[in-house]
Amino acid sequence: MSKQTPDNCTACTTCTAYCPISKATRNFRGPKMTGPAFERFRYLHKGEEDALSYCSNCKNCDIACPNGVPISVFNMLAKAETSQGLRLFARDYIVAHGDLFYSFLRYFPSFLVNFGMLNPLTRIFLDRIGVARRAALPAFCDKPFLKRLNAVKQPQTDEKVIFFPGCYVNMYDPEAGLALVKLLNRLNVEVVAPEGLVCCGVPLISSGFYKECKKNAEKNLKILSKYRGAPIITVCPSCALMIKHDYAELFPEIAAKDIKIVDPSEFILEHQNLKNLEFEEESRKLSYHSPCHQRALGIGKPALELMKLLPSTAVCDLDAGCCGISGSYGFKKEKYRISLSVGKNLFDSLKAADTELALTECGTCKVQITANTRIKTVHPLSLLAERLI
Repeated sequence: MSKQTPDNCTACTTCTAYCPISKATRNFRGPKMTGPAFERFRYLHKGEEDALSYCSNCKNCDIACPNGVPISVFNMLAKAETSQGLRLFARDYIVAHGDLFYSFLRYFPSFLVNFGMLNPLTRIFLDRIGVARRAALPAFCDKPFLKRLNAVKQPQTDEKVIFFPGCYVNMYDPEAGLALVKLLNRLNVEVVAPEGLVCCGVPLISSGFYKECKKNAEKNLKILSKYRGAPIITVCPSCALMIKHDYAELFPEIAAKDIKIVDPSEFILEHQNLKNLEFEEESRKLSYHSPCHQRALGIGKPALELMKLLPSTAVCDLDAGCCGISGSYGFKKEKYRISLSVGKNLFDSLKAADTELALTECGTCKVQITANTRIKTVHPLSLLAERLI
């Protein structure tokens, strides 16, 4: 297992000031203490900090750190070395292996699977093993993205991009992936989704499954390395951050440095055929939420810039902080109320904006926002594809 050095941490506590979890609960002692400070005790095998499990891996500490210390990496690696405990192992295994369970569930009609997930008896069982009964769970799609992509007739062109769909798009929101395909095809770009790609590993590492996360990283990098030089695009910021940055931090011995991850909105904005995109006029009140992992990529808010292409449309940049879901964090029973507390400022900002539609790139952010505001939330690319002339 790789190790990072905590020596660059100057104990300035900037990370704690920007940590949404520290503000929401006293059970978490803050990223400085659970990360670099306690890392020195780990070197001496002096025990483990119980508060570590409250880290949501939202990356706000990494964004805030003036010295570039990978604080979240300390926490994720430490989680992997900490005993999960039998009581929560089943729950953590379920939320970390959604793709595995979907491989079985996809043989059943999606409406039956989703009804079964919402069934009170199912929710009671899930609550007993640690999945919050009131947490809104994403609904499985009728047909996975990869199967739907095969039915799309794309332009035969020399310009190609490699698409990493990720679990969320493939299992829950294929429309976001198909929206990207529609937009890129209009730019005369072919979208290729290689076979064999697996979950990027964010759910795995967040719940402490380091070895499985590394295996997934090895599989993905082996496939993606075949496309050296070609832009690799994903519509999920967490997948992009994992492949672009976290693989190198967590698994430096296997990380491939020549993989080119490109944000889809950036790619579209900078494309020479951008003029090919024309959109219908429609006056609506829209609000945009930038996910934590999108901000951690350090590329600004290209989706917000892209939305300016929509005529007669104004988009409010909420800039209201973390939604609180942090992937599977908000589904966990002991973290559910914390996640709501973290997201309260965002929910209140959305309601105050009197918005008709919310936009965000993160799939679980969409689930969290819609569940707590009753405002429909979609990927920005989905809206663009819908209004494409």
